[in-house]
Amino acid sequence: MFTVHDLCEMKELPKWSEISLSLYKEFCVQNLFSKTFRYYFVNGASIDVEFREGAMRHLWGIHHIDRRIKSRQLFEKIDEGLDLVNIAKNKSMKKRLTDNRDRIRAFACIYDLLRNGDTFWVECGKLKGTEIEIDYLKSKNISSKGVNLGMRTEGDVCVPITMLIDRAIDSNKTIRGLMECLVARMEILESGKVTENIYYNYAAKLKRNKRCRYKNEYKKIPRCFRKDIYSEKLKMMKLKTEVK
Repeated sequence: MFTVHDLCEMKELPKWSEISLSLYKEFCVQNLFSKTFRYYFVNGASIDVEFREGAMRHLWGIHHIDRRIKSRQLFEKIDEGLDLVNIAKNKSMKKRLTDNRDRIRAFACIYDLLRNGDTFWVECGKLKGTEIEIDYLKSKNISSKGVNLGMRTEGDVCVPITMLIDRAIDSNKTIRGLMECLVARMEILESGKVTENIYYNYAAKLKRNKRCRYKNEYKKIPRCFRKDIYSEKLKMMKLKTEVK
């Protein structure tokens, strides 16, 4: 069984036997609910991402498996013994649990997704071809599958509310046609203090992809900052984490 610390470094989908709902609950309390994940985009905008306990039921797909469990009851049920093993013993729920297996496993990689996944803007706040109302997606290919974290704006923050999984045969299905929001850097804050900074080499990405929708956004950045982006110092800092 993995530990909370392991989930902070998880980059591949875990085995079913290596995770549990109690582990996920502990991880949320220690590493998600107390933090703000702030993204600074190339175009000068920024968003704050914060997790809510009430959204875990949807993120883990529990609402598909057992509709009787309400959002505010989930953590209480876990404290009372609710777990994946117990759910699997119920014949009527076992198939629904299997259908959401990858969704549940993918949550183990959410910290890596937040730090290293691509960010996409969902026009008009609704994912095309669905009834899912979200404003942003964090997306990453994990174990050959497309893992997509859907986030909706609530007040001044974006709250993750759903997890969408694309099969390996078409791992870009969900993000196809969406506009990518290139991120210059990311901050992780706890109690209002920055505990971690991550810088992204988005300039190199712009140069590689001549058809990128953000190719003209680079020109809007102050010249002094543009020079810094191409500096050798920042190249050496590509995806490097600075812990303060």
